[in-house]
Amino acid sequence: PPPPAEALAASDPDLVLAYEFPDHRLVQLLRGLGYRVEQVRGARSLADVAAVIADTAELLEQRAAGREVLAAMSRQLDPGHTAPAASRPLAVIYAPNGYSPGAKTLPGAVLEAAGFDNLSAILGNEYGAQIPLEQLLRHQPELYIIDDEEQDTNSLAQKKLRHPALGKSIAASATAAIEGHLWSCPTPMIARAVAELRDLR
Repeated sequence: PPPPAEALAASDPDLVLAYEFPDHRLVQLLRGLGYRVEQVRGARSLADVAAVIADTAELLEQRAAGREVLAAMSRQLDPGHTAPAASRPLAVIYAPNGYSPGAKTLPGAVLEAAGFDNLSAILGNEYGAQIPLEQLLRHQPELYIIDDEEQDTNSLAQKKLRHPALGKSIAASATAAIEGHLWSCPTPMIARAVAELRDLR
């Protein structure tokens, strides 16, 4: 495939949206070629997602469409569905090598909005960290979300997900498979991820 700059230039865009941490050399190159490049902020909360959608609608001069998208998200994320604090099950998102996103992450915000307590956040992880298997098993989450979309299942990081003790713990709990693209970026699909998890409570 052609390099990113050539691929973008071939489509002759009116606007290029760069995410929070872009390839700055690519951005400078595109701007040097005369293309308009605007940076889109990152998101670590549902409020951030709404702000990104509003900002993007403004950049695209599609303000009415942006308001419609936000209204639909608001209906799907109706706080009336949020469970009382006393009845929030404990959940964990567990990825290869034991990585688990914390409180100040988009997946963490999705868990919170769906009515779950995030084990990684309870353990004091803000942006995510590795949770040792022994520590995970001590807490025995009520819901496991195994986040593993890698094709190479033979890596050492992924073998950790197939540990017999973890398998036994998972068998005694509920499990969910949420597609990573639903909550990896600040898009309206965040609401769908919340709804899917909420249905598991």
